[in-house]
Amino acid sequence: MAEANGYLALLRRTLHRLEVAVFDEGTPPRDLASLTRRLLEVSREIERLESENGGGQRVDRDRSRR
Repeated sequence: MAEANGYLALLRRTLHRLEVAVFDEGTPPRDLASLTRRLLEVSREIERLESENGGGQRVDRDRSRR
């Protein structure tokens, strides 16, 4: 379970970094398609892992940033 938690934390950090890049107006248009695709893949993987764990580890990222 600890390994899964570490992996989930890594995925969340990756998701955040991808979000920053995708929504940054300075990101080159040629990179947006691949970054967006990867953003969706990581998001789905997080959802899958959270559903396997009963959703108990879900964190409201917007609320945690305040």
